[in-house]
Amino acid sequence: MGRSSIALYVIMVTVPAVVALLWRLGPARRRAAGVERRLAWVLSASGLAVTPVAHGHGAVRAADGTWRYSRSLLLRDVPLAWPELSAAQEAFWTRAGLRVRRGEAAPGLEAFDTQGYVLRLAPAPGFFGDAILEAASPPLATLGFLGGVGAVAAPAALSVAALYLTDSDGTATALLAGLRAGVAAGLASGLLCLLNRAHRATGRGLVAAALPVLAVLLVFT
Repeated sequence: MGRSSIALYVIMVTVPAVVALLWRLGPARRRAAGVERRLAWVLSASGLAVTPVAHGHGAVRAADGTWRYSRSLLLRDVPLAWPELSAAQEAFWTRAGLRVRRGEAAPGLEAFDTQGYVLRLAPAPGFFGDAILEAASPPLATLGFLGGVGAVAAPAALSVAALYLTDSDGTATALLAGLRAGVAAGLASGLLCLLNRAHRATGRGLVAAALPVLAVLLVFT
């Protein structure tokens, strides 16, 4: 195995891992912290005397097709019937400056703040007298399938064009090495994106574009 092959494998493993780590330490962590703060605020500032139980968390797809990070709590021992509970929370959220609307298809409340977070309160199905409180982050930034294809195809096309314009063997070798490394990193990133529901479409686009390009590069260069 040559040095270039070893470098290719190292890049395929390390680049997606570093990107995922930075994402966890950056935007993803900030969104999760924002969701937690809003749940804690509702439970403390509204004066709800309930027993909160973890209900669910993770990426969820909203009605408008966007993906958001969400965490929900099952509120047990609610001292108010649903009409009184929803009226009290609607008044509380409105006083706090949130834009509140009532659910149309099913009973429930939604409140939107200026930073793009959403609060939801609804009766808990199958649990008489209980409710579900949910907080969701602003929409997650995703490229989608075509964005994933473009993220690989555009730099690959520029590299191929540069190869035709160069008359130096050393430059051509460096461009090919960089192209192989970049496409390999795109393929590995795409495979990593497939593990996350919110970024699965982007992952499919990355893999669909990177796999044939990398195969051609490895066979003919």
